[in-house]
Amino acid sequence: MPAAPPHPRDAFTGTPADRFLNPFRLHVDPMTRLLLINLAGVLDPVYSGFEPQAFDDAVHGRGLIVLGWRRDGRVDVFHQPYVRVQPATYSIAGDGLHRIVERPLEGVRFTIGPAGVDADLSFDDLVGRRIELRIVERSARPAERFGLLAPMGDVATRPAAMPLVLLRDFGFVRVAGSEVRIAIDGRLHSVGRLPIPIDGQRRHMLRYAEAPLIATVNPAHDGPLPPIDAAGDAVDDAGDLVTMVDGAGHRAIERIERRSGEQFVRWTFDPPFPNPLDLRPGADIAGRFTIASDPRVGRVRGEYRVEREGDRVRVRVVPSGGWTPNERRWSVRFIYLVAPVFRRWPKTYVWEGEIDVGAATMRSGWTRVRTGR
Repeated sequence: MPAAPPHPRDAFTGTPADRFLNPFRLHVDPMTRLLLINLAGVLDPVYSGFEPQAFDDAVHGRGLIVLGWRRDGRVDVFHQPYVRVQPATYSIAGDGLHRIVERPLEGVRFTIGPAGVDADLSFDDLVGRRIELRIVERSARPAERFGLLAPMGDVATRPAAMPLVLLRDFGFVRVAGSEVRIAIDGRLHSVGRLPIPIDGQRRHMLRYAEAPLIATVNPAHDGPLPPIDAAGDAVDDAGDLVTMVDGAGHRAIERIERRSGEQFVRWTFDPPFPNPLDLRPGADIAGRFTIASDPRVGRVRGEYRVEREGDRVRVRVVPSGGWTPNERRWSVRFIYLVAPVFRRWPKTYVWEGEIDVGAATMRSGWTRVRTGR
């Protein structure tokens, strides 16, 4: 895609400000392993699926969390006592957080190796029903994996942020040689299968990933917007690395990056995003953006718009390009064709922020919109 033309010079004041009001934030949560289980066939009255998550980092500690996706759209969080749960992380899922409860989860097993997933977990739900999740993949052939943006954000109805679950090492459980037992209170549940094989092998509708990275884009904000130095690159109060360039004689943000170990999320603007303090009253400018991580995961594209009226600057961000995968295998691309939610769900998110440049404050939030594209 060719570069966008620069912003017009007459949109800016004569003298650049020495401070920059950056309305954008990225937050990342590392995870060591992830397993996604959707129930099929006979419906459970409470749960539609489960999501074991494994952590080993300074924020969460070391241990397991299991999400119970409820049929009412909310989520229950079952966690080992020594795992630190961040409620805000789960409040943006579906219709929000229902309950957080401790469970010992003693003697459980959840690993991912060359052959695939090996998980055996059991615990009691909120009313004492026994949940059994056993999935063991056995094969002499290494499991084929690929990159994916998980459509977690599609189920959120009132999102406080846009969640990007970036899975660079993602796979479906193979049918041949695998043991699957999903039971609630002794009743067995099926999980369904993919409509076509991947690499010549039938697959269960069971998904897993090693080293997923969860990026939270622009959490809702209502309060001070601390300025950063406009003279050079900076790490802002949220920990984002902000890279600036000269644009139309003024400083502008070329990209924002957040890292977790070897992984990263990078938000790039074309043309670079202007300093709200430098815009003239009546200015109305627009541009494009890309959010990317590991090349295997693909990228999210969209558009931004900035308008100034007096001391008020309105910023609008729309991921109108959706998600573009980076996968050549026809069997995987066919899945995206028959299940367009994978590519389309980011298009339904709209972020709007209003900045008071005099007071250096901002009020912002996300909404969902319907789209048939």
